[in-house]
Amino acid sequence: IDCADSDCTSDPACTGCPDNDGDGFADDACGGTDCDDTNVAINPGAAELCDGLDNDCSPGSSDGQDEPQLGLACDGTDTDVCVEGVFSCDFGSLQCSDNTSSTPELCANGSDDDCDGNIDCADSDCTGDPACTGCPDNDGDGFADDACGGTDCDDTNVAINPGAAELCDSVDNDCDGQTDEGGVCIATCSNGITDGDETDVDCGGSCSTCNAGKSCLLDSDCSSGTCFADVCL
Repeated sequence: IDCADSDCTSDPACTGCPDNDGDGFADDACGGTDCDDTNVAINPGAAELCDGLDNDCSPGSSDGQDEPQLGLACDGTDTDVCVEGVFSCDFGSLQCSDNTSSTPELCANGSDDDCDGNIDCADSDCTGDPACTGCPDNDGDGFADDACGGTDCDDTNVAINPGAAELCDSVDNDCDGQTDEGGVCIATCSNGITDGDETDVDCGGSCSTCNAGKSCLLDSDCSSGTCFADVCL
């Protein structure tokens, strides 16, 4: 009966120890089994979570061993949705071992490469791909000619397509119907690269004039006042 029963070995009523957190286990400081009697979630009956704590008051338990996700398949932080890793408990938190790079959708191989449930041309990633438009990709930049349903506004120039960066050159480089947008023609004149309307590094255009030997477009780009064959004299 009561404390004579082995089931009551660590019950506060039988140990003479307090149960300060009210979790049904007495403080191990005076003979109980609760290794943290200030935290109701830590006691011998608790699940061992992945949090760096001894939740079940059993030092031999592996951190996180009772986590339901432990060992299950998972997808990492890449942009595809392919399940390429498993959950483990590391440094007090659940981690997914999928550290692969993003898998792009290939548009003519019959496979769901990025694991989103859409194959080849049914995947929005393949919109405008020559394999899906029936249009040629004359310049080989991966974008079909917009003359027949593609998205390449200049299919004779590999540097002009919807994936290109917009440059300051009075050309619609990225095929969005705009020219020189996004502040690309604003020169910094001091960052060690050629940008904006500069003709060489930090000079020409709206910046200070360039010294001899630097690239130019106009005579006004040069300190000498002479631009010959795109070089300042």
